Amino acid sequence: DADRAALAREVADPRLYGIYETDPDGRVRRLVEKPTEIFSHLANIGAYRLGSEIFGILEQAPVSPRGEIELTDAVQSLARQRPFYALAATGYWIPIGYPWHLLDANRYWLDHYLQPAVHGEISSRAEITGPVYIGPGTVVRSGAVIEGPAWIGPDCRIGPNCWIRPYTTLGRNCVVGHASEIKESVFFDGARAPHQNYVGDSILGESVNLGCGTITANLRHDEAQVRSMVRGALVETGRKKLGAILGDGVHTGINTSIYPGRKLWPGVSTLPGSVVTRDIEFPA
Repeated sequence: DADRAALAREVADPRLYGIYETDPDGRVRRLVEKPTEIFSHLANIGAYRLGSEIFGILEQAPVSPRGEIELTDAVQSLARQRPFYALAATGYWIPIGYPWHLLDANRYWLDHYLQPAVHGEISSRAEITGPVYIGPGTVVRSGAVIEGPAWIGPDCRIGPNCWIRPYTTLGRNCVVGHASEIKESVFFDGARAPHQNYVGDSILGESVNLGCGTITANLRHDEAQVRSMVRGALVETGRKKLGAILGDGVHTGINTSIYPGRKLWPGVSTLPGSVVTRDIEFPA
């Protein structure tokens, strides 16, 4: 019943989160974003009950060393002015700290909330198995194989002769075309893998277009965990399989090959035959 409070969870590695220190009654003594000194394992999960005074505090907040105005700094200021509590959260929690965490959230949602239904036009020569949702206006052509759980939004074009494997989610107006294989990936609205593409354990932002033959590698030869570069340092993703993270509007040239865990910033394009060994942060 606290008027000003936040939800928190105990975590194994607090360095990835904002961390609370509280008194025995749960009143916040301090809150530090991604601490270098581990003084608590009580993580801020980003759910708050706040009064309108927080806006004035944010307006006065300085820019942090990360170059951001931190909500956690404002909450820390609020906690110094009046009682503010960290309350234990219950139930399942999926922290979205890095883009690949969207794949975990997608899997959880498909396992727990998918309601199978078919509203589109399905060829009699397509094959659909397992729980699958197909939205209105979507056309599934001959030879397409769709294995659930999977969610395919409205107005998509699927096939002919393609394979959508389990734990794939496609937004509105997406394309999976001839000889393309999609495995455990998320396509935002308008993303296209139109011909001879492999997309595994990947995220495609809005209006991404893959040139013919574009391949996302998702497994290292040594089968070690995939690492990804974040702010100049390699981060363990916790995933043995991770493909590409492609920002909105990325266009790849034909026969582009992308190493596991690489990221292409919004608007980036690649030349035909490119081999992407490192993140590409800005359009050329």
